[in-house]
This record gives sequence, C-alpha cells and structure tokens, in this order.
Amino acid sequence: MNWKAIGLAAVFGTLLGTSSFGADAAPITDLNAKRTFTGTVVYVAGGQLQFGFNDSHRGWVDFSARPGFLFRGPVKDVDGNIIRQGDMLMHLTDTYRVAMVAQNIAAVRLAEVNLNYDKWQYDMVKKLQPTAAVYEMQVRQAEQAYFGAIASLESAKAALIQVQQLLEVCTMRAQYDGIVDSMLVPAGYLSGEEPVMKVYEMNPIGINVTLDSKLVGKINHNTPITITSSRDGSKPVGVCRGMTLYNAAGNPGTTFQVINKLLLPPVEATGLPIFERWGFAADLGHDALSPLYQPKTCMMITERSIIKVEDKYFAWKVEGAKEVAPEVGMSYISTARLVPISLGKIKKYYDNNTMMVEIVNADIAEGDVFLNTDIVPTTLKDGDKVCLFDPIYTFMPGDTVTIEIGPNPATLK
Repeated sequence: MNWKAIGLAAVFGTLLGTSSFGADAAPITDLNAKRTFTGTVVYVAGGQLQFGFNDSHRGWVDFSARPGFLFRGPVKDVDGNIIRQGDMLMHLTDTYRVAMVAQNIAAVRLAEVNLNYDKWQYDMVKKLQPTAAVYEMQVRQAEQAYFGAIASLESAKAALIQVQQLLEVCTMRAQYDGIVDSMLVPAGYLSGEEPVMKVYEMNPIGINVTLDSKLVGKINHNTPITITSSRDGSKPVGVCRGMTLYNAAGNPGTTFQVINKLLLPPVEATGLPIFERWGFAADLGHDALSPLYQPKTCMMITERSIIKVEDKYFAWKVEGAKEVAPEVGMSYISTARLVPISLGKIKKYYDNNTMMVEIVNADIAEGDVFLNTDIVPTTLKDGDKVCLFDPIYTFMPGDTVTIEIGPNPATLK
C-alpha cells in the first residue's frame, strides 16, 4: 500500500476543503464590482382582518374569497367618485339589514308627515293669535310640537344613515391590490367581530436578502440595484429608493421594495374578451349521510354560470377548456358556445362558498369550463374566441429572485 500517496491525498483534500469553506464564509463587503445575490419575495404590508357585528344580529357569512385570490382595490376619478369598486372579499347575509333600512325609511316618511301637520297647525294658531281666538298656551303648545317634529325628522334621518351604513358593512371590499393569504372563516355564523382572513398588499412588494452590514453601509442612492424574476414574461426592475427596510416586517436582513406589476396576457389574446375567473362542472356524488337521497352521479355546475331566459336555462361553455383534468393543461384561447342547460333538483355548496346546481345534461362532463354570467360582455356571440387567463404578478410571495447590486459609480474606471 502506498502510504505516501494516501498521505498526500489526505493533505490535499484537507487543504481543498479548507479553501472551499473559507471562500463560502467570506462575506462580500464592497461594491467595487457588480455583486449578485439570491433573494426571496416577501410581504411588507397587510395582516389579519376582523369582520362581523356586535349587535343583536351577528350575521352569517354566505361568501368569502378563497386563499390565493388576487384582489383589486377600487378605481376612482380625480373627484373621488368610484369608477370600479374593489373586489368583494366577504359578505354577510343582509336580509335583516335590508329590513332595518326599509323600516327606517318608513320612519323618515312618517316624521315628514308629522312635521307637515305640526307646521300647518303652528301656522294656523300664529295667524289666529292676534284675534284672541286662541290662548297663548295653545300657541306655545303648537310651537313646541312643530319644533319637536323638526327634531324627530332629523333624528329619523340620522338613524336611517346608520342602518344604511350597517347594510354596506355586510359587504367587505378590497381597498388596495393584494392577495388572500389564508381564510379563517370560509362560511358560517359570526358571534361578533371575528378574525376572518389574512390579506397582504401585492404592490409594492418586498425582496428580502441577507447582506453583510458593511456592504449595506456602502449602498446609496447612486448604487445600481436590479432585481430579476424567473417568471416568463417578466422584466428586470429597480427598487423604490428610500423604501428599504432593515430587519422589518418579521424578515431578518434587508428588504427592498419594488413595484410589482401583473404579467400581461398572451399576445394571441389581443382584442379578445379576457376572463380571470370562471366556473366549471363537477361530479359531487352521493352523500350517504344526507336524509335527501342524491344519485351516485350528481353532475353540477356553478350557479353563477347559469343564464335564465323566460323558462329556459343556458350557459356559456368554453370548448376545449378543462379544469381538474390530469396530465393535460388548459389552452389560453378557446371558443365560447351558448348551450342549453337542463336543471336537476339539488343545490349545494362546493368549497364553502361556491353554490353548485345539479344538471342532467348528458353532454356535459366533469371539468368542463363555463363563463361566469356577471362578467360576460353583452357583445359576446356564440362561437367567439375568449381568453382564460389566471392573473399573476411579476413577483409572487416565496419566489426566489436574482439581485444584482453595484458597482458604485465612484469605483467605475
């Protein structure tokens, strides 16, 4: 055995290993050249939302946005008028609140009637007062009733505003562009103002990276910083100067903030109606525990996809598009067909907030895609091409990105 060769190999291996370790451990502390790092996309704003009432009627959640939902905030004109409302995040049943509004509208009308009568009576006694046909006490009583009626009307109007606002509160809408991170109460009774979901801002968003403190000290407003996403269709971006966070928002290290844009639909979709959300058909099967018998095959489609015309039902089916289909994807561009729908007798929730309706069409299979009627343009015709495009941002939470920093201009030769 060649012990000398083995000894040399061992020494060489030790030196090599020590050299590699030393290279990995050496921090980058200067910006004399462009430095490349790997970072992670993180939230920088957002948190937990509470929703519900503390009065006698607490409410029942009948809609909630799902985790992963990318929502949009409102769009307003320069005068503050809403052009497009923010997306709905949650809704409480509002039958009780609608009734309270109706009751208070009636109260306002009654107060107006009483005011008109009391004003007429007050005007009459004021006219008769110089003739001594009425006593001073009658004048004062009429005056009191008249001004009391004015106060009652104002009070009724204020109460109406209150119940109208409570009705509006039944609908929680997005106030900025963001994402539903998790859902704590997808549906059901609220016993008060409960934590219901966690939402976070998507634009701007943070890019977190671990940097040596000496290197951070050399970064200034003249330092070039480029951040690149690995997502198809994205472009490199710079950072928002003056919005760098250090050990903030629960993220150790340095967090740069960037403008986070939605990626564009494919160029083939130019000029086509674009749908970011759609319905589908699903076989929800037989519920053996239900007292209502359901057949073992119970094909259902989303209720929002159904169009009623007189006593007939239709839906916009997207030909060639399939949800939940194994081993195949879904084309961006497909053809929309208006197809007749034969309804069954059963309705039930899927995923706690999507109402599904039984159908008995033999030509509809599980995974068939249908457009939601509330966002179908009135100009859509049978046979038109449509684009199904699930929106996604340049930077999504948890993404790994490339960060290039430097060199500082002063070091350029």
